[in-house]
Amino acid sequence: MQKENSIRNDFLELLNRNPREEDIHQFIVRNPILIAGLRFGAKRIFSKPNFGSDFKADFAMAGWGNYISWTFVEIERADYKLFTKEGLIAQPLNRAIAQVNS
Repeated sequence: MQKENSIRNDFLELLNRNPREEDIHQFIVRNPILIAGLRFGAKRIFSKPNFGSDFKADFAMAGWGNYISWTFVEIERADYKLFTKEGLIAQPLNRAIAQVNS
């Protein structure tokens, strides 16, 4: 538990420095517990997997039991707004949705 708190504190310090996406990515590579909890039963985490020649996710997590399931993680800047003041989908979220649909 103490190690997890240390990782969490280090991650918050990193985020407060307005890091590049790659810095966040590498921190998660070194500390996969940060995303493993997003997918119950994640057995393997892959960094920057390719999907054909056109697409790449930041992370893919594979879980299995009775079947194999995948969870994909895309890192975006924490200061991006998801919605406008009018309640409409903001451009960064709109791009993320288009990325998923592609």
